[in-house]
Amino acid sequence: MKYTAKILGIGAQACDFRDENMLIFFGQCAGGGLEDYSVLIREPEETVSICPGDILTIGKFSYPVTAVGDMASKTFSELGHCTVRFDAAREAALPGTVHVEGEYPDCRIGDEVTIR
Repeated sequence: MKYTAKILGIGAQACDFRDENMLIFFGQCAGGGLEDYSVLIREPEETVSICPGDILTIGKFSYPVTAVGDMASKTFSELGHCTVRFDAAREAALPGTVHVEGEYPDCRIGDEVTIR
């Protein structure tokens, strides 16, 4: 297991990106209004290397990782931040984006988030 945590909070506008198949994770350090648009999780305690072929789990939903932006592992490791796109893209659109295969999840506070 590369990472495991529970969802600590869901910002009031976090689901506004559902139509774009996009979910934003941010660690508890989020501030300046970022927490309003993010699903809040615990920042990793050590470096997490996210790679295509990994499995991202959110609650009861599992997603194969299809592409990873070149900054996604760094920002996730340092800030608990990455943007997840549910579009199965094979090339990352932006440096901080993790692309996965599957449908946008219904996530709740307390759901487990894992990367393996």
